[in-house]
Amino acid sequence: MEVTFDNKTNVLNAKLHATHDGSVIYSVTTDETVFSRTYTYIKDTNPALGGGTTIVGVINWSKKTFEINGHRKAIDDVRRKPGGFRNKWVPPRWSYSGIQELMKTWCADRSRYWKWAEDREEYEVVHQEEGWEAKCTSTGEIEARFSVPYRPVLWGKVKPLVLNLSRVALAKDEVFLILVFIYSEIKRQEKMNSAGGWTTKFLNPLWPPSSMPAQTFDERRLVGIQAERVTNVSSRDFPGHYPGEDHSWNLSKFKQNLTVKVQRLSQHSIDFDIVGVDASIANAFRRIMIAEVPTVCIEQVYVWNNTTVIVDEVLSHRIGLVPLNVDPALMTMRGPNDQPTDQNTIVFHVDITCERNPHAPKGSTDPRQLYINSEFLSSHLKWTPAGEQEEVFASKPPAPTNPDIVLAKLRPGQQINMELHAVKGVGKDHAKFSPVATASYRLLPHIKITKPIPPHLAEKFQKCFSPGVIKVDPRTKEVSVDEENVRNDSVSREVLRHPEFADSVELSRVRDYFLFNVESEGPYAPERILPEAIKVMREKLAVIRQAAEALRDKSTGGDTDVVMGDS
Repeated sequence: MEVTFDNKTNVLNAKLHATHDGSVIYSVTTDETVFSRTYTYIKDTNPALGGGTTIVGVINWSKKTFEINGHRKAIDDVRRKPGGFRNKWVPPRWSYSGIQELMKTWCADRSRYWKWAEDREEYEVVHQEEGWEAKCTSTGEIEARFSVPYRPVLWGKVKPLVLNLSRVALAKDEVFLILVFIYSEIKRQEKMNSAGGWTTKFLNPLWPPSSMPAQTFDERRLVGIQAERVTNVSSRDFPGHYPGEDHSWNLSKFKQNLTVKVQRLSQHSIDFDIVGVDASIANAFRRIMIAEVPTVCIEQVYVWNNTTVIVDEVLSHRIGLVPLNVDPALMTMRGPNDQPTDQNTIVFHVDITCERNPHAPKGSTDPRQLYINSEFLSSHLKWTPAGEQEEVFASKPPAPTNPDIVLAKLRPGQQINMELHAVKGVGKDHAKFSPVATASYRLLPHIKITKPIPPHLAEKFQKCFSPGVIKVDPRTKEVSVDEENVRNDSVSREVLRHPEFADSVELSRVRDYFLFNVESEGPYAPERILPEAIKVMREKLAVIRQAAEALRDKSTGGDTDVVMGDS
């Protein structure tokens, strides 16, 4: 049986298609954290007994175990190594033949013997130039091959991974051999990427290993932070930059790499991560959230009477900045020449007069006790329904999001009488329409301790970072990075100011890992702001698509053979 991995060189996330009919036999998926992989699952998409997808094999990377149909064994119990040691030989760094020989020295002739159970066959698994082979030790026959092209023609497309299994392998050890090949190939990639240097990366199309945690293995994703400068600031994952690597944009690959995860959600703010997009996309969402997600704010103020010390213009400007709790989807945009209607305008009225409080406590000096209406608050804005608005806004009547905003102070005899018209708008017209108080992002910090920190310097090293980022073992004084709290580091570079730590740590940020913080002003719940920004982005793309189609029709004279790609 021959099957093909549909995800090019990604061994850990792919579907296995039968070559003869293209049907999906197995799927391979991997769970990963920010800095490590946890489990790899082999799923049978067409179980013999029917039913849904079934997990038939699992690799536990942290505990180093295989599990097949519910039976778990340590990898060291199903694998043995041949005896003997070899001297390590390192070729000249820039020699192509040296790199080829290095591949053979590290990968070929490193046999491993795998056997799942006493009643099963034992297989000698070894890596050759074209991939992996599994030879049955009892018969001497090669029962399985896993083709992994490691050096394609420069600028050419990377060939897919192909797995061939004989009848003997299919009989009992099909899933076991798939696990063995995946585990062996990942370990080979780790060996090559950690020791091969620049030339190995250049010649090996499996670098960077997209199936591995890129923060650890792919230096291209890291923006270097040094004492007085920043390095590796430009993104280079575009077609043609790296010989032999296909970086053309692909929708399925984009979906696979894209991750959006909410880290914290409160009544007024949200922290979420967007992983796997370019900085231009992340910044586009940030700008849209600030300037192009519509809200409703007060635009016209008709002052009938204002006897306070604040002049009409200043008071009107303060009122216009009050955020309103109105769903913009229930209103239409009002053009510059449109007349106010119940669909594009919401009317508020203010009518307050300051008077002395006849029941004020004796001796009190608090104006709020001495006077009635001593302050003009946002709660004094009273909505006046018009047309069908009372029915449309029955569940949520228009009002300021915060009723306690102080807009002016009054003293006995002073009066404010106004009519306010609120309309729908966007932040790029005026900041008052912005739905967010803040919308910002930063890149995920990455801290690599390159050599052990002396115990007497452990606490000093820990204080160079934000609280909780560095862990110090109380008994051994061993220093390590807390992966769960590394996002809290401010990357202040304080550690680089100390000469004793200059060669002990490397600071960087992950280029495509964006930590967003968005604070809502009230018109939208915090979790709604990003979806609204995505909606605006899609509308922009629809306009571009329409213009491109019009340009195509104009240039081709209406030739229907020219087809636009899917949106």
